Amino acid sequence: NAAARREAEANRFAAGVLMPAPHFRRDIQRLGEPELEHVFTLAEQYEASREAIANRYVEFAAHPCAFVFSLNGKVRYSRKTDTFPWLSQKKGDELPDGSLSAGTAHGRKRVPSSWAQVPGEIWLQDETSGAEILEQTVAFSGGYRITLLQIEVDETLMGMTRKTMAS
Repeated sequence: NAAARREAEANRFAAGVLMPAPHFRRDIQRLGEPELEHVFTLAEQYEASREAIANRYVEFAAHPCAFVFSLNGKVRYSRKTDTFPWLSQKKGDELPDGSLSAGTAHGRKRVPSSWAQVPGEIWLQDETSGAEILEQTVAFSGGYRITLLQIEVDETLMGMTRKTMAS
């Protein structure tokens, strides 16, 4: 609807003012491969919400990744880099069974989990379901959660030559 489009446009404008592209791009490159801890660091540095940082992060990340924003075990929305495959979960869907996010509903709040490797079919649409996904998640009060996903990418899976895998 028109109101939602205006709000999204206002959010993009604000992100550009608060997190200028040249500076933000440099800062995420300096930090290296995606980690939820980087979202916390950048949120402090830019004095912005972790959610706003994660949304801006996918615009400039060099590594294929996606963020899933959920509330009480249901997807609110997700954002991904252009190089990350399409997710099978949509707004309102339950977090997928077998995912770290669904299995740690009562984890320590505001402390990012360790990385877990999960089968791609848990999160991805069919064409990339054979891939392995790295998943990291953090819970917040009120049932909110941010999940970060990475994928091992090779030319047979995505038509790319670079491989990405968190340590």
